[in-house]
Amino acid sequence: MDHFSEIFGFYGALENEKLVGMISLQPFENGKAQIFTLYVDPAHRKKGVGSSLLAHALLRASQFSIPSIKLTVIAGNPAIPMYEALGFKRTHENKGALRNENGVFDELVFQRELS
Repeated sequence: MDHFSEIFGFYGALENEKLVGMISLQPFENGKAQIFTLYVDPAHRKKGVGSSLLAHALLRASQFSIPSIKLTVIAGNPAIPMYEALGFKRTHENKGALRNENGVFDELVFQRELS
C-alpha cells in the first residue's frame, strides 16, 4: 500500500492562485477508493470545476489500478447529474442516514467501475 500515498489525499483547483474547489480521494475496502469530499466555491459552480476535479480523481485512480470508486451524497444534491454524467451509478439509498440540527436526510450511494 505504499504507492497509495501517491494517489490518496486532496486535490485542488486554483484560479489566480486562489483555491476554488477541492476533492479528496480516500482508500475504501478491498482496494477500492471513495470520494470523501467534493467542494466548489459557490461563485465557481456550473463552470466545470467539479467535473474537472472528479475527472482528475478518476484518472489518478485508474492509473493506480483502483477497480472502483464510491461516493455518497445527500438526496436532492444538485451535483447528482454531474456524477451520473461521469459514469457513477446509484447503488442504493440509506433512508434517514444523516441527522443534524437541520433535520434528517437520506443518503444516496453511487459507484463507478474503473476496470
